[in-house]
Amino acid sequence: MSFELRHLRHFEAVYRLRNFNRAAEEQNVTQSAITKSIRSLEQDIGVKLFDRTTRSVEPTKGGLHLLGHAEDLLKRTHEMEREAALLCGAETGEVNIGSGPYPQDTLIAPALRQFLKHHKGVAVQVRSGDGERLLEQLLDHQLDFVVCDMSRYESSPFRNQIDIDPLPSEPVVLICDKDHPLALGACNDEDYFLYPWAAGDSTPHYERQLSYGTGAKTSKEQYAQYRFQNVTSCLALIEGTEVLTALPRSLARRIYQPDRH
Repeated sequence: MSFELRHLRHFEAVYRLRNFNRAAEEQNVTQSAITKSIRSLEQDIGVKLFDRTTRSVEPTKGGLHLLGHAEDLLKRTHEMEREAALLCGAETGEVNIGSGPYPQDTLIAPALRQFLKHHKGVAVQVRSGDGERLLEQLLDHQLDFVVCDMSRYESSPFRNQIDIDPLPSEPVVLICDKDHPLALGACNDEDYFLYPWAAGDSTPHYERQLSYGTGAKTSKEQYAQYRFQNVTSCLALIEGTEVLTALPRSLARRIYQPDRH
């Protein structure tokens, strides 16, 4: 029995993402290449790996059995490639980061700009996904570290298996359209919640900070009427409307435009 490592990489990507299109995008190949790769792997090992319909992609029992072996082999291959690069004396390698969409906008992209100035030979891969799934990948050594809000995983079974380094807290500021009633005059704490809010779906810590800062006791549903996975959508929505949003101060300073906000 013989098969190529790229077939295992494609298999792992389809299993993790449950989608052939997204797996193809992540692996920088076409969807047909992913499909051929999975078909070739199935022929090599004689086992069907996925049950695929127009709406879902689910692993078969054979696929689940293969996954553990594939992840172990890919991890060992990655470690061998990293050690080989170090032996060559070149500053190369790869850093795998897990993150929700919001930290990518606010934390990771600015940090990578500084990182790349000093480590130009190092490849960086940032994976998005559900926090618990990212923590699973961290424990499986598929990721080097994860940036996420650990407060939602206080009772997580992973909590005692990982090292947690808290990031510095940062004040949150209100962002609204320049013609918004709140921007034109004084207001009380209660006034903030007379208007609809937009928020990133992965930013519960900012919601809590805002509630603490205003003294308001609101549930997640009461706080945000419009929910997105990125900052750009929140900012686009508030222009010309009475919708409010909140951002960490450092990010607000970068995107602040006097003619709009």
